[in-house]
Amino acid sequence: MRHNLRILILATALILATAAHAQSQGSHYVSDKFEITLRSGPTLQHKILRMVPTGSRLDVVQNDGEWALVKWNETEGYVQTRFITTELPKEIVIKTLQKRTEQLEQKTSQASDQSGKLGSENKELKAALEQTTSELSRIQQEYASLRSDAAGVLDLKKNYEETHTKLETMTSEAEQLKAMNKELRSDATLRWFMAGAGIVVFSWLVGFVLGRSGRKRKTMLYG
Repeated sequence: MRHNLRILILATALILATAAHAQSQGSHYVSDKFEITLRSGPTLQHKILRMVPTGSRLDVVQNDGEWALVKWNETEGYVQTRFITTELPKEIVIKTLQKRTEQLEQKTSQASDQSGKLGSENKELKAALEQTTSELSRIQQEYASLRSDAAGVLDLKKNYEETHTKLETMTSEAEQLKAMNKELRSDATLRWFMAGAGIVVFSWLVGFVLGRSGRKRKTMLYG
C-alpha cells in the first residue's frame, strides 16, 4: 500500500516538473500594457539592451525562475519572468479577432452577393426550363400528328415530286416563250423602223420629183 502511494507521489511530482519545464521554455509574450527592459544579464544592474513593447513575441532559451534568457528580433538578453506570460496578450487576441471578424464579414458579403446572383440565375434557368418544356410538348404533339399521318407520307412525297417536275417543265416552257416573245418584239420593232424609214424616203422622193416638175414648168413658161 505504501509502495503504491510512493509511486503515485513520484508520478505526480514528475508530471508537475514536466509541466513547469514546458512552461519555462518555448514562446512567451510580454504582458499587457507593459514595456520591459531586455538586459545583458540577470540583474537590474546589467546594461539595458532593448526596450520590448507589449505583445512582443519572445523565444525563451532558459528560465531560471526570476530571470529568463530570451531572444527577440535577433537580440538575446534577460527579462524578468514576472513580466512575461505564455498566454496571448489581450491586444493580440483582440486584433486577431477583429481581423477574423472582418474576414467573416467579407465572406458573408460575398456569400450574400453570390446568393443574389444565384437567385437571379435560378429565375432565368427556371424561365428557360419552362420555355423548353413548352417547346418540347409542342414538338411531341407535332411528332404524334406526323406519326398518325404516316400512311399518307409516301403519297405526299410522290405528289410533291410530280408537282415539282411539272413546275420545272412549265418554268422551262415559260422561259422559251419569253425568249420567243423577245425575238418577235425585236422583229416587229425592226419592221416598224424600216416602214417608217421607207415612208420618209418615199416622201422625200415625191417632194423632190414634184419640185423638179414645178421648176421645169416655170422654165417652159418663161423660157
